[in-house]
Amino acid sequence: MRQTLFELGSSTGVEIRAEVEEVYADALRPGQAARAALSGSSTIFPARVTEVSPRVDSSTGGRSVRLAAEGDQALSPGRSVDVTIIVRQRPGAIVIPRAAVLDATAAPKVHVVDAGGIVRARSITVARWPSVNAIVESGLRAGDRVVLEPAAVKPGAQVTPVAAKPDR
Repeated sequence: MRQTLFELGSSTGVEIRAEVEEVYADALRPGQAARAALSGSSTIFPARVTEVSPRVDSSTGGRSVRLAAEGDQALSPGRSVDVTIIVRQRPGAIVIPRAAVLDATAAPKVHVVDAGGIVRARSITVARWPSVNAIVESGLRAGDRVVLEPAAVKPGAQVTPVAAKPDR
């Protein structure tokens, strides 16, 4: 029986390494899909989890996760990459930027624009997951118009909504 004691380099090319808090790393498995983007870029490319360390780093409380870019994505060694690992999908979920959520830890709410163009505060429930986006579990419906920069307007203000730019 052969067992690898250590690996000096990846035989599959440049790999992506991430450190994930242990509480979230428990949900990760090799083979899971991920989305990645080079830091500073909005171009997203697919990746896949190749390994999840069974050990927790006592100095950080995280576990090391390795991923491989799929397709012909050219990665430079040492380049920072933003990664979102897909743990589960929620059909019909409403996702908004975390920056649109006010009082996220105490009493989460968003500003929505009603049919008359008036800004209203609305309480929401957000799934607890570390991401640049927030999964809204309750308080919003499909078609609601959410203010993406809530510090820029106060409830009761009259605004003219503009359509959000579609994701790439």
